[in-house]
Amino acid sequence: MKEAASDTGRPHASPQAKGLRAVHGKGHKFKKKVIRAVREARRRGFAALAVVVDRDREPDSERIDALQAGRDSVKGSGLPPCAVGTPIETFDAWMICDAEAIAAAGGDPDKAPSAPESLTGKKGSVEHPKTVANRVFGTSGGTGLGEKYADVAAKIDLRLLDRSCPQGFAPFAAEVRERIGPVVKGAADKQRGGGQ
Repeated sequence: MKEAASDTGRPHASPQAKGLRAVHGKGHKFKKKVIRAVREARRRGFAALAVVVDRDREPDSERIDALQAGRDSVKGSGLPPCAVGTPIETFDAWMICDAEAIAAAGGDPDKAPSAPESLTGKKGSVEHPKTVANRVFGTSGGTGLGEKYADVAAKIDLRLLDRSCPQGFAPFAAEVRERIGPVVKGAADKQRGGGQ
């Protein structure tokens, strides 16, 4: 199984958008992005992938419906399995729910919200998840959040994240377990069996 690496050297699951070929025809742009990402994942030798797109105050089902349509259109085609999700309202909300992980990343857990999915302010407002994340981690304009998020992700309690973000993370986590879990289990079983 191959792994991509960010410019920080830490592994990440998403292929860079650079070099992805356009998917032409009718359909929602997020559906097309999923199709491109799945094709690119196969080209790069990935065994599976996850696609996450912030909801960004769009109507509840618009983006997730398009992502699921893209995922479903390539299912059973010999391409890698794909899980999709939409953080409410942004991915930043997922990174500010676990006080212990925040503290381990050098943030102030006292500034973290108890219900991160309730942060629905417009971009730049005091109630936008990224603005709150900047307060929690003492960063500005999102600069430096990537490193903090990598540290949080290494320590986060996924059960707490599941409970704290029931609209965005919980369904995404369930989809990862259902669609990608068997690939991970199969790779682990193969490794335990000596690569046979």
